[in-house]
Amino acid sequence: MVWTLLRGDVREKLAELPEKSVQCVVTSPPYWGLRDYGLPPSVWGGEPECEHEWEKFVRPGQSGGKKSKKVQIKGQENFQIVPDKEQSICRKCGAWFGCLGLEPTPELYVKHMVEIFRGVWRVLRDDGTVWLNLGSSMINKTIESNEMVLRNDLTKEEVQYVLEELLKYAKQP
Repeated sequence: MVWTLLRGDVREKLAELPEKSVQCVVTSPPYWGLRDYGLPPSVWGGEPECEHEWEKFVRPGQSGGKKSKKVQIKGQENFQIVPDKEQSICRKCGAWFGCLGLEPTPELYVKHMVEIFRGVWRVLRDDGTVWLNLGSSMINKTIESNEMVLRNDLTKEEVQYVLEELLKYAKQP
């Protein structure tokens, strides 16, 4: 058995792989708005040939919660505080310049996640499996279910794939 760990921008790494060449994918992508991993921003969407004219804005920060024992274990009052974050949108083509999980809206996050998982679908073998850890996020005292939002944006065939083939694990408290 041979396994390979790929590290880098998921879109670039998936593009390097041949179609139907992967038997197993294990991933825990960033939840929307929950944490800033300190990664450099990248361009999402828009037109590849565009000479971007970036319009900057600040995405307001938010807290992932202070009372959880899991937060206190990290040794800080709240390691999940996401600070205000400067981002940009291209005036010409609508591309977004930022980090996955820190999109200004859940809809844009879903669009990016669907883009990624269409790439996963392309490289996944017919007998392949996906292990995805993607649950709910508490944002401004409202539970956002990333899983259900994603399913609303997938095609009928992709929803069937998610429901029938996707192996999902849940962390136990």
